Amino acid sequence: MSLNQTGTQQARKLWERFKNISIDAVHSSDLKRARQTAEIVFAEQLDGIRKTALLRELDFGQWEGLTYDEILAKDEKSYQAWLENPTLLAPPGGETLSELNRRLRKFLAKALEESQDKVIAAVSHAGPIRTLLCDALKAPLNVNWRVAVDGACVSVIDYHGTEPIVRLVNDTCHLRGVGDS
Repeated sequence: MSLNQTGTQQARKLWERFKNISIDAVHSSDLKRARQTAEIVFAEQLDGIRKTALLRELDFGQWEGLTYDEILAKDEKSYQAWLENPTLLAPPGGETLSELNRRLRKFLAKALEESQDKVIAAVSHAGPIRTLLCDALKAPLNVNWRVAVDGACVSVIDYHGTEPIVRLVNDTCHLRGVGDS
């Protein structure tokens, strides 16, 4: 799915925020909206954006593309069980939050190894961002729904070796005026 008009405007505002900040490497989910966002925000700064499936959204399996109401109508029992224990239970054909976390840790280990003492940006989706934040804070993964992650927001985690310090969460100050009525 491509960025819509609001998403494109948000990405341009994000570009304005980052245009004077030196970024050494950019990693992006290989899914279309994240790639498009990364290209709008960082294409002028860097020769290439590293696309990776490791930054994809949680795999919702058979629930992919369905609204919550559609999932409830189709599979309420499985959905309620998953909501109660998303770290151990997966949507049918999908992945658990624990599996998502392992995937993200794999990305992070590689990115940190390649970019020691450098500034990297990762363009991803709400689920992976919430999961990375929970992991950095050593919070249980099943509370990740309690972390707000808006479209085109900025969250910052500094790593000193492998030790994280969360500096910023869900900052959207650069989006004022986009989508307001």
